[in-house]
Amino acid sequence: MKLDKVSNRMKLHFEDNWGFFVGAFADNVPHRHFALQVSIALEGALKISHGEVMEAFSSCLIQSNVPHQFSGAGYHLTILVNPVSSVGHYLAGLAGEQEEMVDFTNAWSLELKQAGLAYVNGALSGEELVAGIRQEFEKLKCRCAGNNHFADERISKAINYLEQHAQATVPLETIAAVCFLSPSRFLHLFKEKTGISYRRMQLWNKTVQAFRLAATGQNLTQVAHACGFTDSAHLSRTFKETFGLSPKALLKG
Repeated sequence: MKLDKVSNRMKLHFEDNWGFFVGAFADNVPHRHFALQVSIALEGALKISHGEVMEAFSSCLIQSNVPHQFSGAGYHLTILVNPVSSVGHYLAGLAGEQEEMVDFTNAWSLELKQAGLAYVNGALSGEELVAGIRQEFEKLKCRCAGNNHFADERISKAINYLEQHAQATVPLETIAAVCFLSPSRFLHLFKEKTGISYRRMQLWNKTVQAFRLAATGQNLTQVAHACGFTDSAHLSRTFKETFGLSPKALLKG
């Protein structure tokens, strides 16, 4: 499908365990984030710097906490997924645990590319795009259903609890009690089985909550206090470290 962009066809959307961005940005800084990332080029190729190396992809998957930067990126669809969710863990497994950044051109990414192109060309509304991507995630849930993702029933129970309370900051003592573990033992086991610290996962949840509040028009100071950040400067730093852009730049679209 030819890319014949309709003006201002940018969109940013977040749900509990995933979110996406459609558009173009060339002023991002090197960043890394808790989320697993799937990026799909809608025009040209994605040029992504990773350390001293720059690679070009039509679609790529970037594992959690891998430093990277887009260079002169054209229109693309980027999906961020909570890597501790069932779908996130499933996607990470498809890429291979030892691979930080891999080509991810497959039937699923091609379906998403068609949806992104249709939106940018004006053939889909924003609501239809969200519904289409949500439907693609439901397909992945079906594929990964029944997998023992974390090889430990206590951690699987913790993940299920966190997914059911995704819009809240769950205290360490609470989630440890859910698993019948001490806080210190839970932290150790969570990191061992997921590869990610519980603190980093909670920071992701707080950042997503902050985005949702900021999108309603609240100022950054109000949002920072509501989501447990020290102040608006702390929130802005976290946004930039997480997404490579300031909150204002992200919300502009």
